[in-house]
Amino acid sequence: MILGLHLFFNSSKGISAIELASELNVNYKTALLLSRKCRLLMAKSNSDNLLDSMFYESDTAYIGSKSKESGCQGCGTQQQPVLFMLSTKIENSIPLYLKMHVMPVDNGENIEKITAKSMKLDKKSKLNTDEKNTYNILKEKIDLKS
Repeated sequence: MILGLHLFFNSSKGISAIELASELNVNYKTALLLSRKCRLLMAKSNSDNLLDSMFYESDTAYIGSKSKESGCQGCGTQQQPVLFMLSTKIENSIPLYLKMHVMPVDNGENIEKITAKSMKLDKKSKLNTDEKNTYNILKEKIDLKS
């Protein structure tokens, strides 16, 4: 089990359950269960803590297969939006902590709710984002840089 934890958390590109089963000489279901438990540990390890820094970065990524409809990109895609928030020690520099939250829809209201739960909002702090207007809802709570 310790070797499995070591392999899971120290593989540079991640490790599949099939690779883990092969390395540990266990069946696929055992390796899959270990992988799922490791992912749960990662999700819970820092989930209740607020990001607390003077500098933050945030962006939205879309995860999943490409939309079957032509012309669906960015906010119009059917892919799952995930909000990434990063706290840094120095502006645009060394990362401290990262939080990721799956959003039902990529809009300002969801971004406001998630950031209020995930980071310490203060007018003295800076939030660097892309120039997406969904972050404009935060202008009165944090110094917003695009």
